[in-house]
Amino acid sequence: MAPSFSFAASAGLAGASAAVVLGRNADVGEFFWTEVSTGVLGLHNVTAGPVAADTGVRASAAEVSALIGSRTVGPTALTGAGAAASANVYYWPGSLAAVDEYVSALPVAMTAPGTLRVVVSKVEGDGSLSDAGVPTQLVSAPAGVSTISGLSVYKPAGCVVGLQPVSGGSLYFTAATIPNGEARWHTATIPTSHTAKTITTTNGVQWQAVL
Repeated sequence: MAPSFSFAASAGLAGASAAVVLGRNADVGEFFWTEVSTGVLGLHNVTAGPVAADTGVRASAAEVSALIGSRTVGPTALTGAGAAASANVYYWPGSLAAVDEYVSALPVAMTAPGTLRVVVSKVEGDGSLSDAGVPTQLVSAPAGVSTISGLSVYKPAGCVVGLQPVSGGSLYFTAATIPNGEARWHTATIPTSHTAKTITTTNGVQWQAVL
């Protein structure tokens, strides 16, 4: 746990008179990450509190997230049954994060063997989608339920990941309310600049992203 500050002693004070005090320091022997330059975190160790020593270890926010663990987005169950989705770009808004991430796997349910396009799009302040500067990537999937693994698709902070059926089979979708009160987004084409998206809480497309 990183050190934190407390302003409790500054109650009623203002401007230069407001003093900051250390509210919680990392215990001796503990490690914590803190930003040492833009987008780069440094690992520190408290060897003899309250002094923390820089270990010299550096990593990006995405790398630290990968060390901590992964998360899976996409609430619709992969049943391998239902209707075929059209050739839209389908997004799960749950893939949006404030830190850089990498897509490592894509669990999908396909009507037949086919090709999918992985699309990373930036979410603008007005909710529209734009090109995130990440090249699209084509992946192949067999019929039925499978997991496309071994991926390393970069998803910058403030972006979402989507899938678009390209050729062959398509993704299944479930004609029902999307679980957990979630919604899905889709665009008819790959977003370029401030492309409007459609939001719906039904017909969940059967795909997930492991981040």
